[in-house]
Amino acid sequence: MVTVSAMAFHLTYNREISFKYLSIEIDKHNKYFQQHFNKTPFSAMEGDIMAFDKNLDKNLFSETKEFEMTRITVGVFQYNDGEKKLQISRENRSQENEWSFAKLGRMFKDEAEAVIPMMQKALKKMD
Repeated sequence: MVTVSAMAFHLTYNREISFKYLSIEIDKHNKYFQQHFNKTPFSAMEGDIMAFDKNLDKNLFSETKEFEMTRITVGVFQYNDGEKKLQISRENRSQENEWSFAKLGRMFKDEAEAVIPMMQKALKKMD
């Protein structure tokens, strides 16, 4: 597994050495994946930083259940025609009646009971 956060810290202070280290680590992981799974999942080129592109993120499924002061959304997303991923998110309602994202964290029983069927529907969309 490549630890990007640690690399980003090092890139701030010594880009050349850190990039070489990152390239070596990526090469190690690619050799392992090539040997065991016949694919190379990682690549890096100096100066080539891939930013998130909203246009490449497809929403394949989304369903929301609203409660008194919160709502939970279950979705299936696919980025750049990659692997489909399930996402569960929570939004809380402010006193001004506006929604803002929050950690999903723990759920009450009624929330879990509402989310499980949505997750089952989402799993079907991941086939």
